[in-house]
Amino acid sequence: TRGEGGLRLFAVAQPDAVVLDLVMPGVDGFEFLDRLRKTPAGADTPVVVWTSKELGAAERRELGACHSILLKRGGGERELVE
Repeated sequence: TRGEGGLRLFAVAQPDAVVLDLVMPGVDGFEFLDRLRKTPAGADTPVVVWTSKELGAAERRELGACHSILLKRGGGERELVE
């Protein structure tokens, strides 16, 4: 789901956790996370970032409130399932 649709879906479903890709058309993962954290239900929801994007130090700091950051390459699928 694209970021904007994901935010709408979250408001309705209020899942126990979110798996988030950073590279999405429209609302990217960073904006999604920022907007999610500003909602009462999303403020404490665990977020697992699962992405192919190479992250710099500043981006990792921006994602600091996430449960974990996993790369899609190199076994990331296994880590995601675990």
